[in-house]
Amino acid sequence: MPVPSPDFKKALKRLSDSEKEALLLRAVRRDAELYETFRYEWWPM
Repeated sequence: MPVPSPDFKKALKRLSDSEKEALLLRAVRRDAELYETFRYEWWPM
């Protein structure tokens, strides 16, 4: 698994909440395992 670079982390911090939400939604639509990880850790059923 790649390790995020310091520049990548800085760029994420500069994003607005709506931009972060859009990126997250795009990522979980593409990756079922990522979706399950987020769903399990932050929205337990």
